[in-house]
Amino acid sequence: MLTDPAEIRRLARQHEAEDLEFRRYVHGRHISDHPLRERAAALLQTFDCKSCGNCCRQTRVPVSADGIAAIAAFLGMDAGKVRQLYTERGDDSSETLLRQQDDACVFLDAGLCMVYAARPEACRQFPAIALHADLLGNRMPSVCRQAAICPVVFQALEEFKHLTGFHPKARHGVEVS
Repeated sequence: MLTDPAEIRRLARQHEAEDLEFRRYVHGRHISDHPLRERAAALLQTFDCKSCGNCCRQTRVPVSADGIAAIAAFLGMDAGKVRQLYTERGDDSSETLLRQQDDACVFLDAGLCMVYAARPEACRQFPAIALHADLLGNRMPSVCRQAAICPVVFQALEEFKHLTGFHPKARHGVEVS
């Protein structure tokens, strides 16, 4: 499985038009995405997400008041201090995000999450490609976006394309093993 984050981003960008074509292909033929989710679940069993951390570098994580409280309890700090030190406002002024530091989540240190046991719900759910979950991240457009971030999602999506018999109009000479 391809695991280099930069190469995955490059290939995912290169596959954007193909992925849109694939989403239309799946939708137009009413193809179940259950095999995609099964393959992702199997890959997640063999992949150590903590060895990657790309999601911590490539996503902005919303955190709720309960999430802040959980982090505060884990760190033995006051929730107000956690909010002050580790969060910031999102584009929507009502949204609170974990702060970024050095192009990564403020809690990512040497590739490990320093609050893993108390990480926010969005982190717990990523990649949201669960077999039986009704999450926005579980929809095909979100899965295609996650492919640029997560090696498991990228590999599962590429295998699902092959499994469905999808043949893009323009493959750009790129094959993923």
